[in-house]
Amino acid sequence: MKKLNLLSKAEMKKVMGGVVVPEEEGSTCAVFVRHPNGGGYWTEKSYTLAEARSLYNDPIIYSNGSYVSGFCCASC
Repeated sequence: MKKLNLLSKAEMKKVMGGVVVPEEEGSTCAVFVRHPNGGGYWTEKSYTLAEARSLYNDPIIYSNGSYVSGFCCASC
């Protein structure tokens, strides 16, 4: 049987979408922009972690009806 490494409580709080979210504010993230028709696209990794979280947690609905519906930093 393989020995498993268990995460500490502090490490578990940083797990998002199956990966550990980087702590550095300078890390770059991509956001997913969803269109009102259901389609969408991933942006380039040009957002800081704080910016990506803000766009996801407090979404702005743009004039064409699109909005940010997700973000990815370490796993994409």
